[in-house]
Amino acid sequence: MRSRQPELQTRVARVATTSAVVAAFVAALCAALVADQTISAGEERRLTAQANAILAELAPLPRSEAAVEAASEADEVAALGLRIAVFEGADLLAGDANLRATIGCSTAARLRRCAVARQGRTCVVAAPELIAGRLATFGTAALTALALAAVLGAAAGRRAARWAVRPIVRLAAAARGSGSPVPDLGEDDGIREVDELRHALKETWTRLAEALAAARRFSADAAHELRTPLTTLSAELELMEETAGDEGTIRRARASVAKLTKLTEQLLALSRAGERLPDGDAVLLRELFETFAADDVTVTGSADVTIRGDETLVLALAENAIANARQHGGGMVRVEVGEEGAEATIDIRDDGPGVPEQDRERLFQPFVRGSQQRGGHGIGLALIAHVARAHGGSARFLPADRGAHLRITFPAWQPREFPDLRKGDRTSPAR
Repeated sequence: MRSRQPELQTRVARVATTSAVVAAFVAALCAALVADQTISAGEERRLTAQANAILAELAPLPRSEAAVEAASEADEVAALGLRIAVFEGADLLAGDANLRATIGCSTAARLRRCAVARQGRTCVVAAPELIAGRLATFGTAALTALALAAVLGAAAGRRAARWAVRPIVRLAAAARGSGSPVPDLGEDDGIREVDELRHALKETWTRLAEALAAARRFSADAAHELRTPLTTLSAELELMEETAGDEGTIRRARASVAKLTKLTEQLLALSRAGERLPDGDAVLLRELFETFAADDVTVTGSADVTIRGDETLVLALAENAIANARQHGGGMVRVEVGEEGAEATIDIRDDGPGVPEQDRERLFQPFVRGSQQRGGHGIGLALIAHVARAHGGSARFLPADRGAHLRITFPAWQPREFPDLRKGDRTSPAR
C-alpha cells in the first residue's frame, strides 16, 4: 500500500508557493507605501499650485476688491471639493476661517492643507485627505499580488519542485529497480547532499551484502559438511535394522537422523534463498501443493495460478508450510490457492491454538520459536519467508477466529499466449 505521507516534491512545492505569496505580500506593501507617498506629494503640488494661482490673481487688487475676488474664488473651488481661505496679515479677507494660515502643508481633521504667502497675503487651499483612495490602492495591490502569487506558485511550484527533487527520485528508482545485493546507484549528480546519500547507501549495501554472503556460505558449508556423514549413518542404521539388533532403538535413531537430514536440507535451501532470484520457470501453485495432499491436508482454489521462480525452492516452501501447520495445528490443514490483483496468494489454515499477535512477525526470524510452539528447529517459517522474499513476495500470519492463518504471496505471472498452429487461430499459454 502506498504511503499517505506527503511526497518531498509536494513539501518543496508548498514551501515555494508560500514563499511566493509572502514575497508578493511584502512587495505589494512596499508598492502601496510608495504609491501613498506619490499620491501625497502629487496632492501637495496641486494644492500649492492652486494657492499660488489665487494669490497671483489677487496681487494687483486693493484690499476691498481682493476680498470680493477671494470670495468668488472660494465659491468656484468649492465645486471642485476644495476649501480656501485668504488672509491679509492676520485678517481673513474671505473663505473658511477654520483653516490655519501656517505656511507649508499639513494634515488635520482629515484635511490636507497647503498655505502660501506672497506680498503680505496668505492663501490656504485644503482638500479632504485621500485616505479611502490610499486604502483602496493598497488593498487592490495586495489582493492582486496575492492572487497572482498563489496562481503562479500553484502552477509553477510543483514543476519546480519536481525538478529540484529529480536526483533523489532517480536515486530511489535505481535502488528499487535492481535485484543485485549492491544495486548500481549511478554516478554522482554534483549535488552534495544527494551524493553523500548515494555513497552512504552504497557503503551500507556493501556491508550488508558481505554479511549476507558470509552467512549463506556458513549455512551452505555447514549443511554440506553434515549431509555426507548423515547419509552414511542413515544407510548404516538401515542395514543394522535389516540384519539384527534392537529394532526399537534403531528406529528411533533413524528418526533422529531423518530430522537432522531434514534440517540440513532446510539450511541448504535457506542459503539459496538469500537474495532475489531471476525469473526462473513457470510454477503452477495448486499443482505443486497438491503434491502434499493427504487425509488431513486439502488443497483447493484456482488451478491456473502461475508464478515464475525456482520450483525446488517453492516446493521446499510448500513442504515446510504444510509441515508447520500439521505440527502445530493438530487437525485438518486447508490450503487455498488464489489471486488478488497482481498477487498470487496461498492461504494455509489449521485448527490449532493459533499464533499470538506478539509472535506473528518474530516467528519468521531464523531459529526463533513461538511461545506456544511445540518442537521444531525454528527454521521452517524463516525458510518460507526467505523463499517468498527471494521471489518478490511475502509471508505473514493474518488474524483468525480459529487456528492459525498463514498467507504467502508471490507476484502472479500471466504466461504469454502464442498461436497454436495445429488448431488454427486458437491460442494456448506458454508454460
